This record gives sequence, C-alpha cells and structure tokens, in this order.
Amino acid sequence: GTIGVYNYKTGEILCMVSTPTYDPYYKPTDIDSDTTGKYEAIYLNRFLSGVFTPGSTFKIVTAISAIENIPDINSRTFTCTGQYKTSTGIVKCNSVHGKVNFQQALSKSCNSTFACIAEELGNDALTKTAEQVGFNKRITVDGINVTKSYFTLKDAVSVDRGWAGIGQYQTLANPCQMLTMMGAIANGGSAPAPKLLKNNSSFGSLTAPTLKYLDSSVANTIKNMLRTNVTTHYGEGRFPGLQLGGKTGTAQKYGSDGKVAQGQLIASFIGFAPADDPQIVILVLLDT
Repeated sequence: GTIGVYNYKTGEILCMVSTPTYDPYYKPTDIDSDTTGKYEAIYLNRFLSGVFTPGSTFKIVTAISAIENIPDINSRTFTCTGQYKTSTGIVKCNSVHGKVNFQQALSKSCNSTFACIAEELGNDALTKTAEQVGFNKRITVDGINVTKSYFTLKDAVSVDRGWAGIGQYQTLANPCQMLTMMGAIANGGSAPAPKLLKNNSSFGSLTAPTLKYLDSSVANTIKNMLRTNVTTHYGEGRFPGLQLGGKTGTAQKYGSDGKVAQGQLIASFIGFAPADDPQIVILVLLDT
C-alpha cells in the first residue's frame, strides 16, 4: 500500500510511504531469489509509480462531471434497489439505499446512483472531466515523472460506463495525481504541483507551477459535499480533532482469468483537513 500527505498551499509532499519496502543497509538475503511473491513490487514506489483501481474515490470525478453537465443534479432524487440495470448489463450496489438525493448518494457511496449518473453523462462528458482533473496526463515531482492515471471509455457500452462511473472498469489512478486533485478541490480549483524539497538557496528556486483543475464554484461545491460525507455518514469520531472532509473507496481485484478475485480488495481514503481552513490532503491505500 501507500500513504501520502501533501500541503497544497506550498506544494510540499510531507509524507510518502510505500510498502513493501526494505532498508538498503539491511537487504533481505533472499530478496532476489525468492519465488513466493512476498517481495513483489518491493522496488516500486507505489506513491509515484503505482496505479490502482480507485473504486468509489472516483465518484468524486463523476460528481464533478455531474455538477458541470447536469443543471438540476442537486434537486434530483434517485431510487436504489441494490442494482442499476443498463441496456447491456447490471451494476451491483453495496446496499439497498432506497430514495436518495445527490449528496446522500455520495455519502452512502451508492453505486446505483452513480452508474445512473455516468450513463446520463455519456462517454464524452465523463472522459472530458476525468482528463480535466489529471487523468491521462503526466505530472512531475521535482523532475520525477509520475505514472499517469488512466481513464478511457473508448468503445464502452452502457454497463461499462456504469462501472467506470463508480471507479471500476478499466480505470486506474495514481496516488500522487489523486492527492493533487484533492488539493485543488480544497484550494478552490487549483494547487501547486507537488514537490519533495522546500525552497532552499542551495538548490535554487523550487517554486512549483500551479495546476488548474476546476472552476472555484465547482471545487467549493465538491469540497462541501466531501465535508458532509464525514459529518453525516463516516462520523467525526473516526477522525478526532481533524475536521476532515473526504471519500472512501473499495475496489474489487481481478485475477488473470478476468474474474473477481474473492476476498481481494483495494481499500482507500482520500481527504483534506481541517475543513474550515484546510492545508493538507491525505491519501491512504491498502492493497489486500
């Protein structure tokens, strides 16, 4: 897994953890000969170079697209029966949520509602929003090329679009890119590119360029919705003293046969704090 903490006011990456890893001074003696897989990807920095299926954290992107393209989205209600039927298949939900509005659908992470929204948005609008917030584009961190987040709906049919809208299908997210996107949401639509080093005369100027992702009105709307996720659904007690806003995600993993790998999930959380004057965003990812 990986953990990242980013100060979007300054661009500094305050914490970057990737596991599994090892201390190069105490390299495991069997690291190069092991065949059990326990050292798989041990040389990979998952924060900068990894990608993962985002699951419901991608609903933030779908919600942004809905705000930008569906004028009455905030007054809409949706009915969740535990699944959403498309013309080419079914998207299953994690519960039967009944009648929900847009905010409730995000807080409860209703797959049915967000598959329905993705279907209404269509391939072009959802792809445009995903690329607007950093997917399919490369960012750099002090000259280090970060692996691109990937989103496509080329040739996607209805059920594919529904799964894509909830962060599955072929979607892959890079942790650093998602952290930068959340920084822009917390900061009114833009944030400095992340960097590893503070400004220091020994290194010259390390001022990071500003990345513009969203109009301020859209960013502030999503920011308020993510704060409401915590106050009405996750619970303030889970994050004592942080006044956090954020979104959880749980993504299914697939085996080499293309089928869901039972019991194997990717769990993640991305958020910002404190809510009244946020300065940092955090991402935590656990790949089971």
